[in-house]
Amino acid sequence: VLKNLPEKLVNCIRMYNLVCQYGQVEKIFFTKDEYVARIGMKSSREANQLLKNLFNQEIFGQIIFGSLSHNTEEDVHPNLFDMEDGSPSLKEFHIGGKIWPDQMVPPSRVLQFSALNLVHDSDLQLLFSKSSVLAPANIVVDKSGLEGCLYFDSIFNAMDALVVLNNRKTPTGIIRLAFSTDEPEEDLAPKPTPHNLAKNKDWLERLKQNFSSEITDQCSPRTKNAVNGNENIQNQKDHRDVKNELIRSAMGKIKATLSGVRKPSKQEMREISIQFSYTYPAMFRAGTPSKFDIDKVDNLAQKMMDRYRGMMNREAEVQKKAKDPSDDTDEDDDGEDPPAKKARKQKEVYGVIAERWHTKKKSRPEAKALIAKTNEELDFEKREKVYEDNREELTIEFKSTKATLDKCCRGFMKDDRHLANHFTYTTGSPPLNDNIKANLAGHIKHLELFLNDSFDTVEHKDQMEKMELICQVEFKGCMLLKDIHILRLACEKFDKKGDGSKLIRFSSPLFSHQPDPPATSPSPHIVAVLIDNAEKNFVFELWADHAKLLGNLSMSDAFAAFYHLCFCFNLRYPQEGETVADMLQRHVALYGDKSGTRTWKRKDSAEKKLDAFWSKMGKLLARN
Repeated sequence: VLKNLPEKLVNCIRMYNLVCQYGQVEKIFFTKDEYVARIGMKSSREANQLLKNLFNQEIFGQIIFGSLSHNTEEDVHPNLFDMEDGSPSLKEFHIGGKIWPDQMVPPSRVLQFSALNLVHDSDLQLLFSKSSVLAPANIVVDKSGLEGCLYFDSIFNAMDALVVLNNRKTPTGIIRLAFSTDEPEEDLAPKPTPHNLAKNKDWLERLKQNFSSEITDQCSPRTKNAVNGNENIQNQKDHRDVKNELIRSAMGKIKATLSGVRKPSKQEMREISIQFSYTYPAMFRAGTPSKFDIDKVDNLAQKMMDRYRGMMNREAEVQKKAKDPSDDTDEDDDGEDPPAKKARKQKEVYGVIAERWHTKKKSRPEAKALIAKTNEELDFEKREKVYEDNREELTIEFKSTKATLDKCCRGFMKDDRHLANHFTYTTGSPPLNDNIKANLAGHIKHLELFLNDSFDTVEHKDQMEKMELICQVEFKGCMLLKDIHILRLACEKFDKKGDGSKLIRFSSPLFSHQPDPPATSPSPHIVAVLIDNAEKNFVFELWADHAKLLGNLSMSDAFAAFYHLCFCFNLRYPQEGETVADMLQRHVALYGDKSGTRTWKRKDSAEKKLDAFWSKMGKLLARN
């Protein structure tokens, strides 16, 4: 059983291409649990060999772990379904014969190949040119013409070639690939040259054909959602961040493809600019209605040329300093201390301890493996012990992950106490549950008084009286429905962009009201679920990135988990309910000062809204 697999390996054929080098594979199937594969090997020895070479290895950015498993009912009668890519969840293999290769090794940057018929390096170059993977830096075919080695710049590129091209049928027969420990001699592994790159001249066409997977899918969930939904972003900072991340992703791909040997031409950059306009018209297509200026194709191409040149110059400077240690001496030629370099100012993150958020510690592979293993651990105490021992690595994971929150450390989201404890580590403050439980009801009473004065109409009074009657009769005196209604109405009053469902959403039909539609924004929010129709009671869930993170919470615990999540992952409040969320954070949870805000406004603008509310509340409380 292999677990914590990267998305690229959640496919029976690609998984087979990886594991068949370790023995004879009889069957592969995936379970409904995400990223878990069950692999049937011909013998226990071969199963052990597979685990020995893949366990705790980093593959496409994920630490793989697994275990041996004897036949279960699920192995005999697996549940069949279609995978996300449309492929079947089960595939059986009937390939016998001698196991190849003789020496089995973990993933490396060198692949050995074997063919049944004579093969030339031109045949292999043609194979790579017709695929979506990067060609090796060097190809060496031995004298027999039946075997040889492919030398790649990185393990990532070698792995990519293996899972895509292994067992591929070619005009000269089937090509088989496996990892190798062979290291190239200096003259057999030259660095890429422009001449070699000329043979790979169709790189741009392949990039355009696979633009989404190569560029967009390498970005954060926020950016991927914006591209997939062709979102017309209204916030200037968000617009800039999304645009820069897409361009950085493209620059990184171009650099990896051209290997720094030459810079892309203006025409090549122009074609990439045009591809951006097809992929994300709302941000890159000139003439599209947008709040912000859209660059014309030639202007964007020139900006990307400048960006690429700057990136390569900075890298050259770093390499130059690494080769010349004299630049790093503690004293200059006159024996005096060199002038101190100006430290780069760290970005301020509101509400957290800066030293803990901006930790300079590098994540240890063994710590990453332990954290990943908690995804399958059922015991809260055991999971919490791992998190407590690896707080810095956990913070690094939360800052750097490109996965959606429901897939980033799934074990962490199995209990809201994990969030509460990490909030304490990140901020130095105790969990907010007790403060919210003590203060929420009283603050809702203040909001009700404020809203009754603001909406001094017959319609509003009738609505509140009806809500009171429903709570007394249908909900047997439980006022949760009325409290939710007041909070949603306050969102509508303060932010005037919706009905409050972006902060608290109903997932169940309530009397004459239909359930609220699913959230269109990835922002965190709370979902109220009506359960047990006889008792008419609510439980609450925490959602973000269009997925449920936590469930079966009280309303006060749901708000506490909401704030713990926002501070642990540095998230902003949903724009259509940001003022109410900011108000509850400061005056109900009693957390946060005036040095910043998690709203989408400037901190002084957010502060003015709250000051206006309390100024009016003072008059209303004095009057009553």
